[in-house]
Amino acid sequence: MPGKQRSECDSPLLSPVSLALLTLIASPLAGGLACAMVFARLQKKIRAVVVATLSLLIMPPVYGLLIFQPIKWYWSSLVLMAVHICCTAIVYISMRRIYLADQEHFCIRFSPRRLQKKSYILAGMSGGMLFSLILGLACLSIYILANDHLFATLMPVAFNDAQALSLLLTCQLVLLLSGIIAGGYMGKIRLRISPLQTVGYAIALILIALTWFFFLQLTIALPSFQAGQASGRGWGADSAIFFAINLLIGSWWIPFLLHYYLRPESAAGKGFRLVQVLAINSCAAISLAIGFGAPTNWFSTAGKFFEQHGQVSKALWCYQHGLEKQPNQRIAGYLQFRAALLAHKLGDDQAAKHGFQKVVAQYNVNQELVKRSSRYLDNLEIDSSDLKRIVLPGVETPITFKDAYCVPNSLALVLNFWGAKLSATEIGHSITGLGRGTLTVDQAWYTDSLGFRNDFFPMATLQDIKNVIDAGMPALVYVPGHVFAIVGYDEQLKTLVTYDVATQDVWVDYFQEDFVKAWKKVNATLALVYPQGEASRVPASLRNKREKISDAYLHYHLHYLDSPDGFPSKEHLEIAQSLHPSFFLPYVALMEYFPKSLNKPQVQENEVKAINSITNFFAHGFDEGVHLWGQRHYEDYAESDQNFYASLTYLIYRNHLDDAKQVINQVEATGLISDETKGLRGMLDLANGNLPRGVERLESIYEPDLAIYQAAAQIAMEKSRAAVANLVRTVDSCTCHYQRDPVGPQESNISRFKRSQMLPSMYRRFRDRKYIVGFDQFGYPATYLANTLLLQQKEYGDNSKELEEAWTAWIHYNPFDFKVARQLSTLLQQRIADAPKGSKAVHQLERQLRIINKREQAYRELYTAGM
Repeated sequence: MPGKQRSECDSPLLSPVSLALLTLIASPLAGGLACAMVFARLQKKIRAVVVATLSLLIMPPVYGLLIFQPIKWYWSSLVLMAVHICCTAIVYISMRRIYLADQEHFCIRFSPRRLQKKSYILAGMSGGMLFSLILGLACLSIYILANDHLFATLMPVAFNDAQALSLLLTCQLVLLLSGIIAGGYMGKIRLRISPLQTVGYAIALILIALTWFFFLQLTIALPSFQAGQASGRGWGADSAIFFAINLLIGSWWIPFLLHYYLRPESAAGKGFRLVQVLAINSCAAISLAIGFGAPTNWFSTAGKFFEQHGQVSKALWCYQHGLEKQPNQRIAGYLQFRAALLAHKLGDDQAAKHGFQKVVAQYNVNQELVKRSSRYLDNLEIDSSDLKRIVLPGVETPITFKDAYCVPNSLALVLNFWGAKLSATEIGHSITGLGRGTLTVDQAWYTDSLGFRNDFFPMATLQDIKNVIDAGMPALVYVPGHVFAIVGYDEQLKTLVTYDVATQDVWVDYFQEDFVKAWKKVNATLALVYPQGEASRVPASLRNKREKISDAYLHYHLHYLDSPDGFPSKEHLEIAQSLHPSFFLPYVALMEYFPKSLNKPQVQENEVKAINSITNFFAHGFDEGVHLWGQRHYEDYAESDQNFYASLTYLIYRNHLDDAKQVINQVEATGLISDETKGLRGMLDLANGNLPRGVERLESIYEPDLAIYQAAAQIAMEKSRAAVANLVRTVDSCTCHYQRDPVGPQESNISRFKRSQMLPSMYRRFRDRKYIVGFDQFGYPATYLANTLLLQQKEYGDNSKELEEAWTAWIHYNPFDFKVARQLSTLLQQRIADAPKGSKAVHQLERQLRIINKREQAYRELYTAGM
């Protein structure tokens, strides 16, 4: 009877439900081949051959049509779902008829049956949890590392540590759930297995899980990450599909496949099943990826891969087919942008114009791409008959990628160009430190140890870079916090062709105008790495000065490294100054740390060259806008540049006020200047006697350090009420620290925090340049003068309360200023007289007054004794 046969059956060979699940989740191809295997075991060979042949002949072309034909991704998804559901219904109905007619051949008996107990199930769940935690974590760690090594060399963008950790935790959670489910099922069917077999089954479970993770990562997670990072969409939205599939499907799909794998009794049968499981997982991943619209990301990733290997035509084909799937606006805009760039690269400027126009008019979600496309369109309108595009062969594409490895990656590109087969990982292990990156001197030492020259050219020009490219040499350049390689230039687009890992792309044309602004933030430094025998290639404009200026640059960098006491090295600075007088940064550092050394005759003799170099360097192509790694620029936000501010201070210190003012005006005429520079310009107006303009400019910014000078000018202009407010700010700023908010155009300017000067080192980020005794950054006793002027005032108006707070803090840190204490006592007495009698505020004021009076008396006694 059917009921009796069912009760004697421990586990079906391949039940209709199992075959239906294989067909629905994996594909009709996997389900059809599994059905063919069942027919073969049931001695129905003709049916087996027919089903297998139909599955192999029909399903691959269907998938090919859904992927490669210009069909919108959602129509492909709906067609695929319909095919899967129809085939699943056919498989279930047809196989159930055979199953009901011949259950005996579908069954495998594991062990003599015993009474089922819940303890068996709980024991199995506990064992599955422990094995998946212990073995799973170890195997997953190896899996993540292997993935990183594999994909970092194939793809232009790799997961960083945070993303790899999230991947590890998600996979571990899914593996844990799978272990619990699989262990509970083992307990239910009560397999009599030895401890060694248990370990074997656990390893099989982990292996099945890892293949499931790998194929999902290959088809969904990795392409979506690549496309999201490059397009600016981000990787979270698409990668969430990977996590959801794992949690909702993978947690039970993996135990299901383990059960499928365990059914054959022989080792050969299990090996054959394991191969089938790998194929089933790949089919399932492809089917799910098509269902969620991942082929668009496939085309994007494939295009980046082909670009990486210099196959431009194939990359263009991939981008065009990705667009035909009509993805979201960000991905579509990126694909169209890349396609237009490649069309220009192949010489088809009409197609390039059409592509850029579509980015501007149709795919305009990503404003950064819209701006770049508009600039490209303007440049493409210029007659290109005499304009050239030069790209060094063999270095237009990256070698490898690793997060925060900008120097190793760029250096590996250059060294490989010269025939030294070194990976970025090898270089990074030698010279890159955790938490600090790669130092310039380490780069010079490493290349020298390989027998290469490493020349540094600070204050280089854009024409120097073009000359280097024309000479057949790649160049390394420095921008804020970053290094990348320049391998060509395009006179039509007015760009430099770069290999820049921070852009998360493979071929980036960097507008020359934008590049120069970022480049000058780090002294416009150009580095050339080349074999000793190729020295004749260096352009003559650089060859004549490479010895002295390169050594001067290295000595300048050594002045704060080669110093045992942590203080800058005077010797290195003086050597750098003497080697190349036009290199002005050593002069600026000497002024800051060793001002007396500027009076030496040999220094004064060359100072004119340094001053001319400052004015020429900053007056052209420089501004204080925010320029970051990754070729990001903020057009409406400025932040003080340390070298610029220090150089202006140097000019003022050496009494070249007109030169400093001229440089500031020229920078502002073509770019942005920061509040600090605006304040310095206001100070120059005051120094030149133009008090109204100086005060007006100082009032336009919030700079507490300069409030005392603003107040002094207002007193001279007989504006005592405004002067009092600035005097109070001066006193208040001596016991307050001011912190600039994070860089960004949407952030506010200044946030104030009441903090004492005696702060631990973790608060050194607060930018207060004064000591608590009241000296400002110029060494001027600003607070003492402010207090002196405040004591001379007869009234303080609306500033009384804030002045009380500032003076209370001041005398706390300066207990000998009894004059301030006496005036503060008078202010408190006046407030007590004006306050309602018996109120809580009066009690607090009286208590504060008693403290102040005691201090004032003690301060006066100490002052008298000192006299």
